[in-house]
This record gives sequence, structure tokens and C-alpha cells, in this order.
Amino acid sequence: MHDRDGSAESSLSVEAGPGGGSVLRLEGVLDFGSVPWLHGKAAHLFDGQSRVVVDMQGVTHANSAGLALLLEWKRLSDSAGTDMAVRGLPETLRNIAHMCELEPLLPARSD
Repeated sequence: MHDRDGSAESSLSVEAGPGGGSVLRLEGVLDFGSVPWLHGKAAHLFDGQSRVVVDMQGVTHANSAGLALLLEWKRLSDSAGTDMAVRGLPETLRNIAHMCELEPLLPARSD
């Protein structure tokens, strides 16, 4: 699946992950304009998955709305019994999470 938001420069694609599970690949902008669309497109993707990796290496701009999206996806993954990891967390989101002491809620993946 590959989908693009017409009102903002963001896209979401879903790929099979190595060893099972899925990779949600985010690209472009994560802000107050794109996050509601992204949440609606991906909220159901945690159901029935053993593992989901959120790949953010293609994100070019993110603000606190992007962090809120990740925290909501983490809540959904926990509710579904899905192991979620984040790869390529943008520095801006890392800084916001650090300032708010939310880093432990965002399981990072280095590869």
C-alpha cells in the first residue's frame, strides 16, 4: 500500500517486514495538517501484527503533532499486542520527546 495526502506533502507506505510483521514507511511532513490523515490511514494496521516498524527516515519536517501520532500508534500497538519500534526518529521529535520525558515510550530501532 502506498498513499499520499493531497493537502500536505506526506505519504505512507506499508511493506512486509523482514522476519514477519510490517514496516510503515513515512515520508515528507508530519504536522497538524497531515497527522489526522496519517492516523486514519494507519490506525488499523496494528491489528493482527506481531511487529510493526515505523520507518521515519524519509520525514523531512516534523513537529509536536508527529510526536502525538507516534504516541497514539504506540498506544494502539500495545492494545493490539503488537511490538512497535521506531526507526529514524527525526531530531526534532527526539528533542521534543526528551524535553517532555517521553523517550521511554518510543522504542527506537537503529537499523
